[in-house]
Amino acid sequence: MMKSDPSPQIRINPEGGALREGPPPSQWEENSTSRKTALGKLQSLNFVQMGEIMSKLSRLWSSLHGRRNKPSAKASVLLGLLVAGCGSGAFADPLPWRDSGGEPIVLKRMGSFMVGGAVVTTPGDFTPMSPTPAGQTLSGDHAYVQFEIPRGANRNSMLMWGSLVKTPWETTPDGRDGFEQIFLRQNWSVFLADRPRMGEAARTTVGATITPTAGEQGFFIQFRLGLCAAGSPPVQCNLYRGSKFPPGPTALDQFNRWLTQSVGPGDPALTLNDLLAIVDKIGPTVLVTHSASSLSGYQAAMQNPNIKAIIGLESTGVPCPSDHPFPPVVGNFGTTTCTPVDPALFRNLAKIPILMEFGDNIPSGPSNYFGLDFWYRMHAIDLEFKKAVNAMGGHVTLLELTQRGIKGNTHFAFTDVNNVQVAGLIQDYLDAQGLAR
Repeated sequence: MMKSDPSPQIRINPEGGALREGPPPSQWEENSTSRKTALGKLQSLNFVQMGEIMSKLSRLWSSLHGRRNKPSAKASVLLGLLVAGCGSGAFADPLPWRDSGGEPIVLKRMGSFMVGGAVVTTPGDFTPMSPTPAGQTLSGDHAYVQFEIPRGANRNSMLMWGSLVKTPWETTPDGRDGFEQIFLRQNWSVFLADRPRMGEAARTTVGATITPTAGEQGFFIQFRLGLCAAGSPPVQCNLYRGSKFPPGPTALDQFNRWLTQSVGPGDPALTLNDLLAIVDKIGPTVLVTHSASSLSGYQAAMQNPNIKAIIGLESTGVPCPSDHPFPPVVGNFGTTTCTPVDPALFRNLAKIPILMEFGDNIPSGPSNYFGLDFWYRMHAIDLEFKKAVNAMGGHVTLLELTQRGIKGNTHFAFTDVNNVQVAGLIQDYLDAQGLAR
């Protein structure tokens, strides 16, 4: 049962962490004059000046880590310190573009392919002089994969399997390097996928009615960028204080345009089969999932030994053994459960390393905001998953960024202003597992 809501407002602790009662977003103020001064200096840098700073950081990484310019947690924290000041409670004017300042990426090969899917045939006789659908075929429901293979690539590739189209892997809302370029620089062969019936895989064999639906302010809250005030349009939304989301209206506009609709109905079995087909084709890989793509990622790893590790970025769906399902997590806006699977298959997850990452501003209990209540429930069920796999002798590691002193990250830490820092933590983890060679 939903709890009664006396319409409390919520603010975020300026130091990050738990949600607390407080004044509405419109009343948030920056009280520190020194912080304003520092912010002003950062935001006054022009494109050339920022590029010079980024180039110096790149040369520092090179001197610290040699040929591969590895963005380790220790080195990449410097970039985190630089960009952290750019995240404020109000939007600032964005830079026109961001230059990584790194060395050019040299590729051995690049390309793309379609994989999986189905071919359906319309009953009837084909008439070549005046064709109708009768007797003809329709190929669809496949996944689209784009790949880049660098010189001297690691023996394992990296497959980025997201919940939206592949764009968030390619770049950030403010135009900096995405995880695609960051990990290419670490000698990973990178594969980016569009799931079936979305993006460049938008060819469906099953029809659907697409209804345009407004919801960007709700996603602003649910993706933990910040909060929005109630009232008539235009709705006022403010980033959380210290947010790592790229500041500026242009960045938000770009981000909103990532929310691509599917051209056909969702089909979990189809999605899983296409992912398995990708892994069969590319061979040994580290699978990076995000949000709604997590469940199919875990299910694929249970079935295909080519998946050597999983990097789960804020998972929103986990499997559980059918003979020991996890306790349901009850919030103010619903109940979250795990997806039961064959216990023998579930045990396969104990054979590979799994890293589960979470950002900031996730409540520790039910919330009166739908989007935040969602994250209370998802985070809690993910902890049950970790406990169950590790109880079987598994190797699930929890990467809570706030516990590393990294605060302000959204649901999209891999596109936030400190994405190089986050990538450094992942690279360090994969190094420790012996997979980044």
